[in-house]
Amino acid sequence: MRNVNIKRSLIFFFVTFYLSGCIAPATDSGKNELSVGLAQKLSADGAGRAFWPAITATQAGDVAVAWGQGDDGMYTTTINQFSLNEGWSGATVVSHDAGEFVGEPALAMNRVGDVSVVWHQTFGSYNEVWSNYFSRHSGWGYPALIQGNIGGNTSTDVAMDYFGDAYATWVQGGSVQTSRYQYGLGWALPKQHDTNSIWTNLDPKISANAAGDAFIVWSAQDYENDYGTWARSVSDANEWRPIVEIGNSNQEITNLSCSPRICIQGHDSYKVAVNERGEAVAAWIEYNAWTNNREVWSSAYSEAQGWSVPLLISVSEDGPDAFDVDVALDDRGNAHIVWDQGTYRVLSDESIIYSRRYSPVSGWGDVYSISSEQPGGVGEASISMDGQGVSFISWIQYGVENTLWARAFDTHSGWSAKTRVSLSGDAADAKIAAIGQGRAMIVWRQAAASSIWAVRVALNY
Repeated sequence: MRNVNIKRSLIFFFVTFYLSGCIAPATDSGKNELSVGLAQKLSADGAGRAFWPAITATQAGDVAVAWGQGDDGMYTTTINQFSLNEGWSGATVVSHDAGEFVGEPALAMNRVGDVSVVWHQTFGSYNEVWSNYFSRHSGWGYPALIQGNIGGNTSTDVAMDYFGDAYATWVQGGSVQTSRYQYGLGWALPKQHDTNSIWTNLDPKISANAAGDAFIVWSAQDYENDYGTWARSVSDANEWRPIVEIGNSNQEITNLSCSPRICIQGHDSYKVAVNERGEAVAAWIEYNAWTNNREVWSSAYSEAQGWSVPLLISVSEDGPDAFDVDVALDDRGNAHIVWDQGTYRVLSDESIIYSRRYSPVSGWGDVYSISSEQPGGVGEASISMDGQGVSFISWIQYGVENTLWARAFDTHSGWSAKTRVSLSGDAADAKIAAIGQGRAMIVWRQAAASSIWAVRVALNY
């Protein structure tokens, strides 16, 4: 009977995911408040400039933050860890010898506090993918090479299951690669995921649940110059399912203008989240050649139905461009997508942080305006959900001072008020992670000082 009920819930999740949703923006001032703790500096003084923070956390309150740090062609990957009982551990270098460059690190943590960190590092003309592993029993190990001489620069990502096994992903030679880490055995030989593409985006994303179900999403351009968003998943038995195109194919458009950050053709900014029932939700940005703007799209996965047809999430045809999408999914099947939307941000005051929430009971809700239009615009939206279904969102408000803000959503009491998190300006690269019991940790970089900071926030009812 249990298996029948699970299958029914999966089918219900899949069907209702795409049968609802007005997309008229809504907003209010918020009924609850976020309390903000004391900000802590995580990076060490005298070790060079710090950049590209990443964060992972458990619902028991364990947190790990990683970043790159260094100067003058000598860079390392550094980590600081937090527990509710002991606070922050202090900055620890987890990479080997200092390289000429380190890419943005990727972090994953399982429920018992084991941590896997993966990063791209440059040595002369060689670009390599490296990792390190933290065991709650024995601490940090030695840096391990996953793949050497990968060619051009690439972003990395990593996901982890309950037993401490992990999957890392990166791009090599135009193809998405993965390697599986087994606790006690190390990293396996890389596996290539080939979509017969001539170009692959350098930013594949991966997510996994405790049972070991993992999902990758990425973008590729085929030989007919069509862009698409692709996905592949693997079961806990390490059996890879077929590659699936989950996005709309967009034919290459020439002579397009580009924003200060990214060219607007093709697909980009994709994310994926998976829950313990094996359901997944992917979200990404597509360029719509008919409306000449960037839109947020999403697709849902269930074991019974596979991937759904893509659904338009963001506001409007002929609307402003969307950027920086993020997605979260809880074990009840509630999904939440956030993004910023407006004319080219930093140069304009017309961008706004939006969100849209999905419930298995009522389907997709309205598009909701989290921030308001203020001089300078907004960006870098990040979201995380805790075990009770509370969503935490952070973003940067640009202007004379670049300030960090946050809000929370609870199904019983709705949205909290907008809360400024950083006391001083110049905040950048913010990310958020829920840590259970109505709390979250936010990490960011203070750009002028090139230092990494973190702060706890809690939802007050």
